[in-house]
Parts: sequence; C-alpha cells; structure tokens
Amino acid sequence: MIGTSTIIPNQELEINFGKKVTSFLNRVRNHNTKASNSYYFKTLFQYYSSMRDSLGHLSDVMKQESLMFLVVQDSFYKDLHNDLQQNLAEISEECGLKLMHRVDFPSNKNMANINSISRKYRNKSTAIESVLCIKKV
Repeated sequence: MIGTSTIIPNQELEINFGKKVTSFLNRVRNHNTKASNSYYFKTLFQYYSSMRDSLGHLSDVMKQESLMFLVVQDSFYKDLHNDLQQNLAEISEECGLKLMHRVDFPSNKNMANINSISRKYRNKSTAIESVLCIKKV
C-alpha cells in the first residue's frame, strides 16, 4: 500500500530517484531531529519507491500518447518542503512519461495547520493541491 506507515523490513535504501527526490530524501535522512534517519527517511523512501514502481507499471500498460491525471498535495517534513508535484514529475520522466500540465489549488485544510507542534518549524502552512496531467511519450 502506498503511503502506509508500516515499514517493509530489509528494503534496499540505496537512493537513485533523480536529483530533486534524492536531495529531499538526503535532507530528511540527515535532519537533526529524532527518528529522521531511523523512521521518517525510511517511510518517505518507501513512499517514493512505491510511486516509482506504480508509475513504471502504469507507463508499461498505457498506450502511446494516452493521458493520466494525478491529484497530489505537497507537504513538509519539519522545515523541509516535500514538493511532491515536482518530485513525481521527475520520477514520471524516468518512467517514459511527461508532465504536460499542472493546475494548483491552495489548501488551508491540512494536518500541519491542525498540529500545533508543527508551528515550531513554520507559522502557517498552506498546502498546494495539484492536478497533474501526465502523458505517455
């Protein structure tokens, strides 16, 4: 399941997702807060690994020139921006897909605004929800 909080044991944690995703994951791994490397890095790594596998499979079964649409929302890990939209566009390109269009919608309703502890890192967090139009090239 993509996004599960259960970590798959003994997964290979070699990072090879592309520049933006790799940079983000390395910053999480090296963050100075508790459990950044031991839990949060592994959770985010597993998420991006699952997304790469899913986008690769979708690319394999899509017809040339066909479209798919993803609705995604960015987030933060502490003070680090997880630009999910850009990161998935980068992974998509590695899978033979291309981001054709993106429409953004600001969203004030997100967990970061509910969690008062997150204000330690940011005063207010407006998430960006996006519709991504991705084409098989």
